[in-house]
Amino acid sequence: MTNNSLPIGFEKLKTEKPYVKISKLSDGEHKFRIVSRPIAGWIDWLDNKPYRYRPDAKPGHSFDPSKKIKSFWVLHVWDYTQEGLYVMEITQIGVIKALENYALNEDWGDLTSFDFKIKKEGSGMDTEYTVIPVPHKPISDKIKKAIASTKIRLEALYEGKDPWTDLEETASVATPKREELTKEQVGILDEYLEKIDDMDYLDELCEFLKVDALQAMNPTDFDRTIRSMKAKIKEQSNESNVA
Repeated sequence: MTNNSLPIGFEKLKTEKPYVKISKLSDGEHKFRIVSRPIAGWIDWLDNKPYRYRPDAKPGHSFDPSKKIKSFWVLHVWDYTQEGLYVMEITQIGVIKALENYALNEDWGDLTSFDFKIKKEGSGMDTEYTVIPVPHKPISDKIKKAIASTKIRLEALYEGKDPWTDLEETASVATPKREELTKEQVGILDEYLEKIDDMDYLDELCEFLKVDALQAMNPTDFDRTIRSMKAKIKEQSNESNVA
């Protein structure tokens, strides 16, 4: 007996995780349809657990200083291959930029108004992704029925929760505290910053430490950063004496 009150394709959700990982796609083209407005933000990892932040709440530095905090988009999509609704998270900057460009292009516009294909080629560090838009067409009745019978709240991901089951807004899961510089260390850092007038050097230092501002560095990087800044100040002084 068919129960028409259940989501189309719900049986798959019992055996498959309803998520699409672009990195796990096989080589070739894969077609999707975005069915609601995406969410975006920043993602960091600790002990293999993701922590997602809203666009205006980017942390000063990552849990692991050797890894950058990444931007992400999360989409609610219809996967034409798997014939069902899935959550797709994108951290590949090329794919994000392509979707953004299509959304801002007057010939394409609303991302929910057309299908798109992701073409995957290569593997490992040589993997390339291409986003290919498909000419506009109305969404099918099959997809409309699936959307109408499926409840989801993408914003639950900001709270460390499940977008399929945690449909009511709740307090976010407590985020582990990141190590921060002490007030004394910040004071010392600011003193050295006042003595350096080479912005390219400071930008390169931030890039090396993977932070947007030196005050956001991990405390474990403080001593070597100060040594580097001392050397730079000495170099500037020597150049000034020669001149």
